[in-house]
Amino acid sequence: MRRASISLATLLLLTACESGGGGSDMAAPPSTGAGGKADTLTSGGEGSGDGADAGTGDAGDGAADSGTCVDPPVRPPLVQLVNNSLAPTDPIPEPLPLADPVALSAAEIDDALAELADAVQFAAYPFSGCHDRAHLTALHLSALVGAQHVAKVWVFGPNLLTVAVPGGVTAEVDPTRWGVDTTLWDYHVAALIAGPDGFIVIDPVLADAGTALTLDEWFAEMQYAPGSAYTIASASNYSFNTIESVTFGGARLPFNGSMFGYDGFARSDMWLEKNLARDAVAVALSNAPTECETLQADLLDPQALYDALESLAAGSAPADCVGFVDQYTTEIASRRAELIALGG
Repeated sequence: MRRASISLATLLLLTACESGGGGSDMAAPPSTGAGGKADTLTSGGEGSGDGADAGTGDAGDGAADSGTCVDPPVRPPLVQLVNNSLAPTDPIPEPLPLADPVALSAAEIDDALAELADAVQFAAYPFSGCHDRAHLTALHLSALVGAQHVAKVWVFGPNLLTVAVPGGVTAEVDPTRWGVDTTLWDYHVAALIAGPDGFIVIDPVLADAGTALTLDEWFAEMQYAPGSAYTIASASNYSFNTIESVTFGGARLPFNGSMFGYDGFARSDMWLEKNLARDAVAVALSNAPTECETLQADLLDPQALYDALESLAAGSAPADCVGFVDQYTTEIASRRAELIALGG
């Protein structure tokens, strides 16, 4: 029988009982999975869109008491990914192993975070760009402590895991700056390292770049629709692929379980550099709300703002937008130089 391509089958949920109720951040993996056909490459992101930001939008250990399993207090379920991009006649793939970064000492983490705070500067644009910030942060961390110590934590809303269940991930934003008090993401991702007491997350939107959050603290900064799940993956993964089918009546195409690095078209078209430059301009626009109506109209729509900046950079910008367009092109060049220096 032909295997279904809906990507809910690309994930294997790990139950609270499988975590053993101890002090570990990850549960033991199961041994079986399912797959289907899916080939399309997209950029991913925290919501939806095309081009450089296609897909913009962007919680405690189990405990045991007399043999009773207790759900973690704030985390969604931990999952293993199954690469569902294979043809339906291929063998069912094995679940991908969860990333297991080598732990650092508390002193090594303190030193790395202090250096990271000086090395990494991001515009705190909360509506998209998490995969770009996470990737650049991971590259800096790898340069500081070694790639074997770095991974990424991804949390996916149900609207990326199946077309049958709506919902995503929400977080609070500054209403005085943005005019709204929450943002809705299809998914969120951040760089992660392991310490002597568990995982530590570095997320420049939910905390300062040099501030360490425990995994539970990171999850507590967000809210999740039922059906959300998270995974720990290699730091080399920049974004992810969605299924190829076009039969879902306008719904976003689900994640197919496979990820890709910052290479190929993503790198040649400078997705990361352009997205981070867009974010910097967005924050500058929020600081000058009466300037450049052309771009202000798209301030809360990451894909539309990106498209508008690309259009103005390629053509003639209104006089009150020239400074923002110049900032965009300058930021792109600066981020490209930063990436080259990091070997990314």
